[in-house]
Amino acid sequence: TSTSCVFFFLGLQAAQRACGQRGPGPPEPQEGNTFPGEWPWQASVRRQGVHICSGSLVADTWVLTAAHCFEKVATTELSSWSVVLGSLKQEGLSPGAEEVGVAALKLPKAYNHYSQGSDLALLQLTQPTAHAALCLPQATHHFPFGASCWATGWDQNTSDVSRTLRNLRLRLISRPTCNCLYNRLHQRLLASPARPGMLCGGAQPGVQGPCQGDSGGPVMCREPDGRWVQVGIISFTSRCAQEDTPVLLTDMATHSSWLQAHVHEAAFLVQDPGIVETSDENSCVACGSLRTGGPQAGALSQWPWDARLKHHGKLACGGALVSEAVVLTAAHCFIGRQTLEEWSVGLGAGPEERGLKQLILHGAYTHPEGGYDVALLLLAQPANQPAADW
Repeated sequence: TSTSCVFFFLGLQAAQRACGQRGPGPPEPQEGNTFPGEWPWQASVRRQGVHICSGSLVADTWVLTAAHCFEKVATTELSSWSVVLGSLKQEGLSPGAEEVGVAALKLPKAYNHYSQGSDLALLQLTQPTAHAALCLPQATHHFPFGASCWATGWDQNTSDVSRTLRNLRLRLISRPTCNCLYNRLHQRLLASPARPGMLCGGAQPGVQGPCQGDSGGPVMCREPDGRWVQVGIISFTSRCAQEDTPVLLTDMATHSSWLQAHVHEAAFLVQDPGIVETSDENSCVACGSLRTGGPQAGALSQWPWDARLKHHGKLACGGALVSEAVVLTAAHCFIGRQTLEEWSVGLGAGPEERGLKQLILHGAYTHPEGGYDVALLLLAQPANQPAADW
């Protein structure tokens, strides 16, 4: 028994050393089509030969993917499922690709719907594969929030049935920052979508992120020693992910204990103790939020959206910043003085003043007692202050 324990321990050490070794390609991943063998753990999860979801090989007989890929599938139907490893095409098989059957499916008991979290699944293969596996994180793993990590996706911009695998650079986003980004959209159905046990990944500006069909695929970050660790599983997004609508990810560290209980052969990375978790808490400031403790009577204004409207350099009216370049104020401030060059606007407690690009008075305004005393000012230079709710 002691001998078998030693072999098991040595096997785990070997798996730790071997996991997360990226294959052929340039020293740094490049956005665009992947190189053959670049991500040896990349999997295409298929039903009756048709791609349904992506996945990642985490041990020689285990593939990790998303639970929602199997929401309507009875476990007795597993004979119709297979996993393709080493293929750059979404349909068919690339040279050197391997197709393996599925022997078992494991879902967390907590899983109910992808929007509620715990969106992960394990597929046990019918036979071992020689492809390299991806490292998994321990529960205490420190994430590089705000840094660039990588995902893979099947090219959605082609009419070709055989879509090609491409590299996608994603900014790793913490749950609070992700919810902040979505809440700035002011769409009730998209409010605070990141539940406990989720992370997010933001696409690069002007670049389309993961889409339908990429679900279940890994989001990977490189450790200082060069190994790649899976930090998340692509779960869902509104349409294809964009810069301001990040893709929602299943947090691997949160589910590490469940994974360790079911996949003993997987390599759970022991991180260098000197690595600290980076923060992205200042990368999104939602409207109506203060970075300080709040206002105090008699003190200078702590409201960062406060606007000071000056006419010929003298304070004339107040206002509120409601977007990066728009101030909301009263229409009566501009009766008889609508020359834009005569006005300047100061924001928050800063000394900087901005000119006006456009003035819009409510069409129904005639005098203050008649109502509709509303005006919008378009600033000549956008502000980087948080906006007020409106």
